This record gives sequence, structure tokens and C-alpha cells, in this order.
Amino acid sequence: MNQAVCQIFGYERDHLVGMQFAALLPAGAEPVHLGAANLTAQGLRSSGEQFPLEVSINAVPIAGPQLMVGILRDITVRKAMEEELSRLAQHDSLTGLPN
Repeated sequence: MNQAVCQIFGYERDHLVGMQFAALLPAGAEPVHLGAANLTAQGLRSSGEQFPLEVSINAVPIAGPQLMVGILRDITVRKAMEEELSRLAQHDSLTGLPN
């Protein structure tokens, strides 16, 4: 765990080490697979707030037990921009009426 993950989820590092990834998702959350090792899901901050999360998981090819490396991204801003672009594409920017 690095400091960025601690900030995203709002936990201290000691709390996150050893925690199952599923504990960082809302109960019953269904991840959406983008590819073999990429998915989006709703993350769950320590405050209980849910947020859109992108996850990329890859195996590290070394001898011994298989290690996995995960990259997590809070995509709240990206999702808001996508929604705004969709709204602008379907509505007149001056009047706000549907095209």
C-alpha cells in the first residue's frame, strides 16, 4: 500500500495492510470487467462514501509464490466529465433543451 491508496480510501496504511480487496467495495458490489485484468467498481471510503474506481491487476512473473500488483484509480472526475460531455452532446448549450 502506498500513500495514494491511503488517501483514496481514507485509511491509515497499517489498517489497509492485509485487508481483503473486497472490504474496500460496498457490500454486494459487482465489478464491471473492462478486459482480462481491468475493471471498474464502486469503491468505499472509510467515511462510507462510494466512488467510481478503476482497477488494473497484473501478475508479477517471479519464481516462488505468485504475486499480484494492483493499480487503483479514483475516476470520480473522469466520470463527471463523461456525464457532462454526454449531456452537452444531447442538449442545446444555450437553452438546455434536448437536441
